[in-house]
Amino acid sequence: GYSGCGELIRDLEASQVFDTSPDDLFIRLTDLGLDLFRAMLHRDSAWHKNASIVRVATFSRDEATIPAGNLFVGQRWIKEILSGASSSLDICDTYIGPELFDRINDADVRVDIRVLTQKCGGSPSYYTAFKQGYQGKIELRNAKPGVLHARTLIVDQKSGYTIDHSLKDLGKKDAHIKKIANIASELALFEKRWSEATAVA
Repeated sequence: GYSGCGELIRDLEASQVFDTSPDDLFIRLTDLGLDLFRAMLHRDSAWHKNASIVRVATFSRDEATIPAGNLFVGQRWIKEILSGASSSLDICDTYIGPELFDRINDADVRVDIRVLTQKCGGSPSYYTAFKQGYQGKIELRNAKPGVLHARTLIVDQKSGYTIDHSLKDLGKKDAHIKKIANIASELALFEKRWSEATAVA
C-alpha cells in the first residue's frame, strides 16, 4: 500500500539513494543512486537472480556494508567521502598502491592530504608523478613497523570512518565501514603515528 511505499522511499532517502523535495512531492536519484542503478544494468544477470539493492550494499549515514564482488560500489563510496573534503584528508591504510592515488584523482579534490602507510605497492615513481601533478599538497609517510592495523579516513579533521579493508580495492572482499564516534581521539592517534613516521620523497 501507500504507507509501504512511503516507508521504502524514506529508507532509500536515509541510504542516500534518493533526495526528496522540501514539500515531499518529488524525489530524484542522488549520484550514488544513479551509480547503483548503472551498476545494476552492468550486472543485469546477477540482479535477475538476486534482485535486491541490499545485496549490493547496505548504506546509512553512519555505516556501510559492502559484500564481496562489488568493487564499483566500494570505489564509488570512497569517491563520495574523498570528494566531500573542503580542507584536508588524513588517510591511514596499512597497504596502499597506485589505485589509491587514482581514487583521489577521480574525486577531483584539491585539499591538503596526508597518507600514512606501512607498505606502498607498485612503483614509487607513481606517487612522485601524482604529487607533481596534484593541485594541492600531499605527503606520504611510512609508519613504524607493526603499529598500524585499522584503516581510517579523516575528513577536514572533523569526521571520519574506519574501514576493515584496504581502500585501494574496497569491494573486492566483504567490507564494513563505520563512522568514527570520537574523532578527537582518532585524530590524536593519527598525529602521534604521523610524527613517528618517515617521510617518502
